[in-house]
Amino acid sequence: MAVDPISFSKLLKKTDDIYEAVVVSSKRAKQILQDRIVKQMIDENEEISEDGILAEPVISENIDSIKIYTNLKILVSKDDLPLLKDDEAYWYELEGMIVIDQESGDILGSVDSLSNFGAQDCIQVKPSEKSVDNTPRLIPYVKDEYIKLVDRDNKIIFVNWDKDYLI
Repeated sequence: MAVDPISFSKLLKKTDDIYEAVVVSSKRAKQILQDRIVKQMIDENEEISEDGILAEPVISENIDSIKIYTNLKILVSKDDLPLLKDDEAYWYELEGMIVIDQESGDILGSVDSLSNFGAQDCIQVKPSEKSVDNTPRLIPYVKDEYIKLVDRDNKIIFVNWDKDYLI
């Protein structure tokens, strides 16, 4: 997707808010940079499928040379992911799993998404028809403390999270 450049003075004429103009110009600059990187990747890689670009990982001793890839989406085929131990799971595998309080057996809902707020990952649980109540929950993904067992085969996560916890 090509993005036409626009001068900052023209952008300022279209808005009364200089901060809005800075944000808009920043987003445009980011898109232009991403377009250039994608074009560079296409030029450097002969194999392009309908799913996207097939590229080799960038290996560099110089951290500055790979900064251009910061905040870009890098997609990996599920087939190329390494196999995990029985007690491990990829994030995409957790989405949609049923969440059950191990002690009470209450169904709290299903995993809607996962987030990282800095301290640790959290699973966002949305209520379902079989849930004990209609309360959405945010459960820290801390193994053994709150996440007791991830059963990938049955798509169930057993947690130590009482239905009355506030989060």
